[in-house]
Amino acid sequence: MNLRNWSKEHTKGLLVGIATIGVGVFIVIFILSKLNGFPFSEGLSRFSYKHDFIAKVISLAAIGNLPWFHFSSLKTSNWAFGQGIIMATVLDLLVMIFFKFII
Repeated sequence: MNLRNWSKEHTKGLLVGIATIGVGVFIVIFILSKLNGFPFSEGLSRFSYKHDFIAKVISLAAIGNLPWFHFSSLKTSNWAFGQGIIMATVLDLLVMIFFKFII
């Protein structure tokens, strides 16, 4: 992908992907807290200081980008929006690697 050809659709896809990951973090924390039998507030506190837990939650939250990519990009051939979604997922991967291995 050439960044010189960046368009509004790329930006929309990137912002939607980041927002989906942001909402997905809270959904994943909620699900994991219910499965493990502790309150949601404890899951949020674990998310704030346990780096392995942060990496797991962020990687699971990226699954929320799959429906956006499938229905918005593949079905309608809106490739620029799909590339923005992919860029958001790559940024999510970089953040996950940062929390898992660097910190």
